[in-house]
Amino acid sequence: MATTGLRFRSLLAAAMAVALWLLSSIPASAAGGTWSATGSMTQPRLDHVAVRLLDGRVLVVGGAGIGASAEIYDPATGTWTATGSLNLARSQFTATLLTDGRVLVAGGYPSTSSAELYDPATGTWALTGSLRVPRRMHTAALLHDGRVLIAGGVDDSSNDLKSAEVYDPTTGTWATTGSMALARIEHAMVTLQDGTVLVAGGVYDVTESEVFNPARGRWRTVGSMVDGRNNFDLTLLNDGRVLAAGAGGTADLYNPSTGTWSATGAPVHPLIFSAMVVEQDGTVLAAGGDYYVAADTELFDPSSQTWRLTGSLLQGRDRNSATLLQDGSVLVAGGEITGPPCDSEGGCTTTVFASAEVFTPLAGA
Repeated sequence: MATTGLRFRSLLAAAMAVALWLLSSIPASAAGGTWSATGSMTQPRLDHVAVRLLDGRVLVVGGAGIGASAEIYDPATGTWTATGSLNLARSQFTATLLTDGRVLVAGGYPSTSSAELYDPATGTWALTGSLRVPRRMHTAALLHDGRVLIAGGVDDSSNDLKSAEVYDPTTGTWATTGSMALARIEHAMVTLQDGTVLVAGGVYDVTESEVFNPARGRWRTVGSMVDGRNNFDLTLLNDGRVLAAGAGGTADLYNPSTGTWSATGAPVHPLIFSAMVVEQDGTVLAAGGDYYVAADTELFDPSSQTWRLTGSLLQGRDRNSATLLQDGSVLVAGGEITGPPCDSEGGCTTTVFASAEVFTPLAGA
């Protein structure tokens, strides 16, 4: 019976991979916008971090198996150029744009205690104060006063963490702050319009959520999500609500005025490993994803609480980045795809991409 189940799962994986490969050729235009190719990165990347700098360029750093390298995308020319490398190679880290334009990278594997700053003016990285608690797979959020909150993750002994700490860019040091009620990894975090920070979800499909008050350095438990999820996105909408999506076939909305969650419209396809970004008109673009949806992109309309398909990616991909550019277009870069040829056990070829493309919304769409 076990052998039969394994064979079925292998055949299912192979079938999904073939479907993914076929769907990667879907036309690249639809009602909501169009995708067009732009310059490729200097090297293939997945699970990397992309940050839009104050001058409109995009910094991409790290990625699975990449180590310490970083590069810059210039929307004016559509090209990528290598920039200074991190002092220490790392993965599973966070990268946060500070109010002064520098970028803070913190934690990760194997450099779990270290942190460093990127200066766009010089294109170089400099080490800054080390974390109080070594951690990776944590989350980070920029506070309204310019400090950075980091919470949760896994320490060097593989312990899930409740602890949190705050980085002060004026002193380059970290300070311990209140711990969360729950230990969390693969959770999501976002700064709300009132300056508090919402954290939700985590491994084992956690539904519980909490809010951090920077003035008091404390967390308080708020309403639970309708569906537990991990490896997902929390996206702050223009009206102050928060969309939780990206870990399957459902989505939830958080209302900060009541501290409660409610189910919202379901995506057209399960949004697994999708990258999400709020467009200038307030809609949310979900680009990329796992298995057969890797070429599809969807738009969420907060007013109607519905999803609809929009233009398909030129290249199906997942574990990619998505970044809103200053002109309202969206840059998608890197990622991977698994597809033919596949063997009899369902093992298929995996390709990691250096390619990038840009989504341009259609006026009035």
